[in-house]
Amino acid sequence: MEAKFWQCLRKNLLQHVTEPTQYRGSNKPSSLDLMITDDDLVSDVNYLSPVGKSDHSVLTLSCMMMLEHIDNTHKFNYSKGNYSHFKTRK
Repeated sequence: MEAKFWQCLRKNLLQHVTEPTQYRGSNKPSSLDLMITDDDLVSDVNYLSPVGKSDHSVLTLSCMMMLEHIDNTHKFNYSKGNYSHFKTRK
């Protein structure tokens, strides 16, 4: 089962984290963080120093996305309201 999972990852998806992200003393650095997409929309992955006493690098990245603007704003025409009907309704 896990072989199929890895095969699917390698065949269809892109891994954007390419450098080790965990450093602890003299131990061998490890790559524990994943940024996986099915398209090349991630760029400029930066590996920054850990925060506080953490041994994990901070990652920053840029994502390029296309957003479609949909204008679905609804405006009410309050001047056409039947306000006298609301006052008499119980």
